[in-house]
Amino acid sequence: MRAVLLILAASGFSQTAVTADLRGNCERPNGAVIQNATITVRDEARNFERSAQSNGSGYYTLLSLPPGNYTLTVEAKGFARHVAEMWVSR
Repeated sequence: MRAVLLILAASGFSQTAVTADLRGNCERPNGAVIQNATITVRDEARNFERSAQSNGSGYYTLLSLPPGNYTLTVEAKGFARHVAEMWVSR
């Protein structure tokens, strides 16, 4: 039974002059990490997409994202898909 929702806890952006890095953890509501989740960001306007996998600690990094509006999707086996909108600025 899929009783637990996937929670995305982004640790923030580390910004440079023209790109940003997205780092975060995939966790269950009780704080347990979710390993091997696929985290994807997509900017439809630019047809730009980048993906990463969460590691054994639930941590992931997406580097050098150009500014824009993104759809962030998190998928992991046994969990419902999580989708959120986000904006990356310079």
